[in-house]
Parts: sequence; structure tokens; C-alpha cells
Amino acid sequence: MLLTGVEKTQRRSWVPALGRWRSVSFYVRMMRWFSLEDLPGRIAEDLALEPGMRVLDVGCGPGSLARAVRSKRPAARMFGLDPDEAMLRHAQSQTSPAAGWAAGFAQALPFRDASFDRVTMTLLLHHLLRPEKQAALAEAMRVLRPGGRLLVTDWTAPHGAAALGFLIVRTVDGFDRTADHAHGRVERLLLDAGVTDLRKLRTRELPLGTITHFRGIKASR
Repeated sequence: MLLTGVEKTQRRSWVPALGRWRSVSFYVRMMRWFSLEDLPGRIAEDLALEPGMRVLDVGCGPGSLARAVRSKRPAARMFGLDPDEAMLRHAQSQTSPAAGWAAGFAQALPFRDASFDRVTMTLLLHHLLRPEKQAALAEAMRVLRPGGRLLVTDWTAPHGAAALGFLIVRTVDGFDRTADHAHGRVERLLLDAGVTDLRKLRTRELPLGTITHFRGIKASR
């Protein structure tokens, strides 16, 4: 596969899940060890899907959300995008043929404008530098139809002892990439991207930090 100049730059700056210790099996175990294995099911419920809706999971990893959606809302159409081809192969092997998969980056989604009813980003943004976060959110809003929902779940400003635990996340994923999260700027990034009716659905305190589930809407024209 030939890469464009932009794609080569994205590939060089890419920080995969768990950094250099990444593997599909290790990633799945880590989600279980840190009590995050229920995230896909919770997010599948948050999507509030109706039959025939199209969902794009940006940074889909091993396809956990697609499996959760299939079990809860089988009439929805799932698509997943990730730059890690090993994750995509695992996702494809674990889901129904109805799901669609694409290799690519959140900053340059290979989909048409207004082509999805829902877009999700789960533990993705903290892997990106500030300009990449802004580009990824702009792309998410571009591919959402008017009235569609964006669901973002990620690390936010930790409190108390969790601030010490979050230093582990920052060490693995980069202090520059996680600065907006450590200092509570995720909500501002979402609003600046044009998200309306932004809501915090819930916040979860973990030994490694604080995770917040956000839901916003792309304004209807």
C-alpha cells in the first residue's frame, strides 16, 4: 500500500495503544485488569441506536464495541477504523461480516460527509497531539450527519491519588499528548470543534486516573 505524504507523517507520529508494549492479547488483558472491560457495553447503550443506523468507531482497536453493538442492536451497521492492522485483523475475526473495517487515522477519515448517525472515540484522543486532536474532532463532525451524536470517552483531569496513577498513563503515551487530559481541557476541545448540547454522561475514578464519558450533537442545519 502506497502512503501519501500526510499519511507518512501520521504514521511516524502514531503512538499505538500501550506504546511499544502493544499486542492485541495484552491490550485485552489490560482492559480487564483495570476494570474497563465493561466500557463497550456501556457505550453501546449510550449510542441509543435505532434499526439501520450507521456507527463509526474511530480507533476501534480489537472491535469490542462492534461486538457489544451486535449483541444489543444487531440491526445497526458498524464500521471501525484503526491504524493498527493487527487490531483490525482481530476485530474482523471476532465480528459479523456485516461490520466494515478500514485502516486509517482519525485525522483523515476515508468516509463521505454526513455519512454516519453516530461516531465514537474511546480512549483515542489521549494518543494524539493537540493539532491532531483538533483534526480528529473536525473529521468526526464532518462525517456525522446533522443531528448525529458524537460519543467520546477518555481520560480527564484526575483527582487525589489518581493523579499519581495517571503519571503511568502519561509516561506510556507521552506527556505532550496527555497534557490536555491532565489539565481538564477535553471538554473545551469538544466545544471548539462545534459539538452542541455537550453532556458528561458519567465519570469513573480508577487507580490510573479519571475517565469521563461525553456525548454531544452535531447541530441540525
